[in-house]
Amino acid sequence: MSERVLVCPICGRRTERLIDGLCPDCYVKHHPMVEQKKAELTLKICKKCGRLGYKGSWSDTEEELLDQVRKDLTHIVKFRGEIRDVGIKIYPRQGSMQLTVTGKVHPEIQQFYQEEYEIPVKMEYTICDACLGRVSKAKRAIVQVRASNRELTQREKNILLGLLEQTASMKGKGADLSPWQVKEESGGFDLYFSTISAAKEFVNKLSHKMYFDTLETGKKVGVDSSGQEKFQVTFRLLLPGFTKGDVIKYRDRYYLVKDINSKRVFLLDLDNYVVESVVLLKSFISQTSTIARASEIQRGIIVAVENEKVYVMDKDYKVYEVDVKKSKGIFRIEDKVGILFHEGKIILVPLHDK
Repeated sequence: MSERVLVCPICGRRTERLIDGLCPDCYVKHHPMVEQKKAELTLKICKKCGRLGYKGSWSDTEEELLDQVRKDLTHIVKFRGEIRDVGIKIYPRQGSMQLTVTGKVHPEIQQFYQEEYEIPVKMEYTICDACLGRVSKAKRAIVQVRASNRELTQREKNILLGLLEQTASMKGKGADLSPWQVKEESGGFDLYFSTISAAKEFVNKLSHKMYFDTLETGKKVGVDSSGQEKFQVTFRLLLPGFTKGDVIKYRDRYYLVKDINSKRVFLLDLDNYVVESVVLLKSFISQTSTIARASEIQRGIIVAVENEKVYVMDKDYKVYEVDVKKSKGIFRIEDKVGILFHEGKIILVPLHDK
């Protein structure tokens, strides 16, 4: 009995098996794993900031752009066979996208292999939403930074201005986060953003640096070219009425605000001079009252300490006798202290850390 010989009709080579009448090599050659659904990929590039956009989404980095395209890949190409991996590289300035596909087009092909495909990329030059907002000066969102019943301190201003400088120096998404206008108003700052999402992200970043209560309001400001209503959103950020160096009253006790951050306030009890850490919550803040600002506290000097009595002299050389619990180790002769007169009491405020 003669041995059966299989010959590929395309290449003419002998083969041990045929796949749909072709040798494995010719089958792979004539059956690619990828078929283009679109003749080209359309990307947008912002003429102002250089960001790349795809289908209405703007990307700040190459990785973000690749993620956007990868999610939409099945609308760009059709895959055949068993696909193990797809690598994507986009060269927008060269006008091409390269796909590196690992897999096999037919189950009878024994080994996985790689194929490369190049898809044309068409670039459209336009202006991204963030830059368009700046150009048109559309006040889509306003962030108002204020403090309750006081001015912002220089420290608080520095935190805010530091974040503004940080976002202004960023590329890509920084263009969104950076407001197109900053106004220093009475009591605080007004920041104007071109998009609501940018304002929200800025507020979120600021919340990691300082504590504030947020009130969000919105109003209709017109309609766009498609007839949809346009709204302007205002975020009012209200810092607590106290800050570092102030003396507050909480549950009938007096405290010096030693420090404050985005989550906690550190208080020195002015009765036993023990430092407490308190979580910043609305319920806590609503029960506090500011007795004196740091700038309102008189200065004095300790002239004598006898048991639980401390003698302090003010700037007019008047000496006061103050009963202080646990005065030993807290106050020493020649220490500079704050003198606070409130409701018939004299409260000594340490001006140095222990």
